[in-house]
Amino acid sequence: IYTPNGNRIQTEIEVNKAVTVNGWKIYQLDFDKRYGKWSQTSVLEIVRDPWLWSVYIGIFLMLAGVLYLFWHGRKSGIEAKKTSDIDK
Repeated sequence: IYTPNGNRIQTEIEVNKAVTVNGWKIYQLDFDKRYGKWSQTSVLEIVRDPWLWSVYIGIFLMLAGVLYLFWHGRKSGIEAKKTSDIDK
C-alpha cells in the first residue's frame, strides 16, 4: 500500500480481515472463485466512515433512554395519575 505521504506499507489483505491505513479500511471484497485460494484476481473495497463514532454515541444514548424509561417511566406515570385523582 502506497500512502499519499510516500510511505510504503507491506501487508496481506485477506477475506474478513481488513487493513486500516490513515483512517481508511481496505477489504478484499471478491476474488475469482473459479480458482479458489489460488486466484490471481482480487477486488478491493476502500471505505472511510468518519461518522461511525457519532452513530455509536447515538445508539448508546437511545439505549440509555430506554433503560431510563424502564426504570423511571412507569413510576412517573403512576404518580401523575395519583395527583390528578386527588385534584378531582
